[in-house]
Amino acid sequence: MKTRIYKFSFKTEVHFGNGTLDHSVYTIFADTLFSAMCIEAQKMGCINTLYQAVKQDHLLFSDGFPFIKDRFYLPKPFIKVSKDSGETLSREHISQRKKFKKLTYIAADLFDDYLNGKDILKENNFDKLGESSLRTKAAIRNGTDETLPYHVGTFKFNDGCGLYFIVNYDDDSVITLCDELIKAISYVGIGGKRTAGLGRFDLTVLSDGKEIESVTKLLKTTADSQTGRMLLSVALPLDNELDNALTGAQYQLVKRSGFTAPDNNDTELLKKKDLYVFSSGSYFKNTFKGDVYDVSRGASHPVYRYAKPMFMEIKAS
Repeated sequence: MKTRIYKFSFKTEVHFGNGTLDHSVYTIFADTLFSAMCIEAQKMGCINTLYQAVKQDHLLFSDGFPFIKDRFYLPKPFIKVSKDSGETLSREHISQRKKFKKLTYIAADLFDDYLNGKDILKENNFDKLGESSLRTKAAIRNGTDETLPYHVGTFKFNDGCGLYFIVNYDDDSVITLCDELIKAISYVGIGGKRTAGLGRFDLTVLSDGKEIESVTKLLKTTADSQTGRMLLSVALPLDNELDNALTGAQYQLVKRSGFTAPDNNDTELLKKKDLYVFSSGSYFKNTFKGDVYDVSRGASHPVYRYAKPMFMEIKAS
């Protein structure tokens, strides 16, 4: 498959929910991007084309990962990495090991060094991404002039920083549709509180080349039977794949829930079915196909939850 990278350089603050209104994380799951694409595809009358392309593995997405300037970051895998031998357990080394464990994202160009147990902390430079803040807003009660203050957690990316998505595709018509949908999302924003102007971004599309080589070289597959695979997207195996997928796996589960956006047929917000999925960074010895699940609950149409895997080969120590 071919690869493209979509860089989101946010023009405004963002609110990416983690279950609470007063806090925002700084990354987006693949299913959030796909849901936003479905909304735009519905407007354009091509929702079934998008659904079938993803369902049949012609189009796959990673989660949204951070970039700082020209450096792309990947999630830390859920595997044990052995540090270089011969270290003495001084207080400084113990402090460094604690920081090592707290890493959440690793620069793609340092990924092999990390897996080989080398100290990458000084070079990783992840603290330059941005900062969180808390906005105070006022809600107006229906039928009254009374206002009720509430807090919204936001994240502001520093200049030259943002999020990127890896997209794998096997057909030019499919990627053309993807380009159009993500471009449309850039105008309306992604994440929460979009009506307040949050989540809007400038879009940069990068194809195979030196600009994204640090990432694409890690996506190459081999025939090495000793090689495991790290998830780059939230994903959930089909029922008949689950037992095989769990064999030798090291993973973390994340609960995905939320509400449907109102449309012409459903004027009220309807809660989606909860879905527990494997998070990016999870490690598997066996691959699986996953699916696009219908999580509608009383809606007049299907509500799709993306849970297809994008894998990256790694060797666990």
